[in-house]
Amino acid sequence: MKNKMESFRNKPIPECNSWNWEQVRSLRIEESGEPLVQTSLTGGKLTVSPQYFLQGIDGALPECFLRKGAFVRLHEAAEDLPDIFKIVIMDAWRPEKVQESLFVSYREELKSKCPGVKAKELEDLTARFVAHPSSVSSCPSPHITGGAVDISMVDQRGLFLEMGTIFDQTSETSQTCYYEKKLAEGIDLNERESSALENRRILYHTMINAGFTNYPEEWWHFDYGNQNWAYLSKSQDVTAFYGVIHPFLRWKKNF
Repeated sequence: MKNKMESFRNKPIPECNSWNWEQVRSLRIEESGEPLVQTSLTGGKLTVSPQYFLQGIDGALPECFLRKGAFVRLHEAAEDLPDIFKIVIMDAWRPEKVQESLFVSYREELKSKCPGVKAKELEDLTARFVAHPSSVSSCPSPHITGGAVDISMVDQRGLFLEMGTIFDQTSETSQTCYYEKKLAEGIDLNERESSALENRRILYHTMINAGFTNYPEEWWHFDYGNQNWAYLSKSQDVTAFYGVIHPFLRWKKNF
């Protein structure tokens, strides 16, 4: 495992230049019917910190749900990490109410910063960091499928590792390849940036090795089974198998 982690730490993250939301949303979904599971029931090297609930976002749940197959792979990824690291689940399945709240809030923030921007451009800029809220069966928001998960890593004390930005930071620095690009441009990284680069590499390659894909604008966002995942999968014949899903009835009063 030590050799694998050293390999991941020294392996650059490949740049993704092909993201196209229209193409992503056009991909076919063949729903598997796989259930959602509670992620907080796990142990070992996975822990849960539901960020939107802790932030008081209306409709957010005090639990993180994930499709069973995605959860099994996430557990495998966590077990692949060095003993001093744990994966923290910060968000997974997301109610449409929360998705809409996040989208509208960020759109208004951008609108105030960019007065006069046209409506279509404003929608596109917003969607870079917050997907359009949708529970339409043919093109659901990634988190509404239960196949998207937002994660980071902590050390043995429970302290977050240096990743370069906080979770959900809407800036260029959040791009998974941000520090790789700086290196490619011949820019020297300081100690904090070098640490963030190595930690992003470890997280990225560990998750890719477990079968996930990464949304290139956000180092913390990974997908399995949904349209994002199908779009970035190497095989052109891959079909998404996670569509719209709702959690257990006992949680419905919360959204």
